[in-house]
Amino acid sequence: MKSIVYYYSQTGRCEELAKKIATAMGCESEPIVEKRRRISRGFLRFLSGGEAIRGKPSPIKELSSDPAAFDTVVLVSPIWASSPTPALRGFVDAYGSAIAGKRIGLAIANLGSDAAVAFEKFRELFASETVVRSFTKAKGEWDNPLEGQLIGEFVSEVLAT
Repeated sequence: MKSIVYYYSQTGRCEELAKKIATAMGCESEPIVEKRRRISRGFLRFLSGGEAIRGKPSPIKELSSDPAAFDTVVLVSPIWASSPTPALRGFVDAYGSAIAGKRIGLAIANLGSDAAVAFEKFRELFASETVVRSFTKAKGEWDNPLEGQLIGEFVSEVLAT
């Protein structure tokens, strides 16, 4: 079974999480990169949360890999205002048909938003039966000594046939 981890990260935290998941899965990871530069510091960064709430996708750069070539796809992203990021919505707009019917794992970084609400919004982006497992890394859990175990459980369920 071929697998890949795609991730969107502004601060590096989701990239770190994605690489840990990819290592546990024995697969590659690849970033989701927006075509435009996004403000990630200061007050203006909160405008991005408004885009997320409105469900606005952001155009992304072409991936170097073809998502259709994989059986299992894990997506790692932060949540903004309890919503999927515009970059993740852009990924779904660009590659949704390529991952239709694939096994999908979702891993989100949550720094204060309601994770349960966010997961429901993420699940709405995909056919519900294809999302086999969700994982969240909440504020304060970045140095969790059980992280390896939690990632291992997530990966085992995502890869289970």
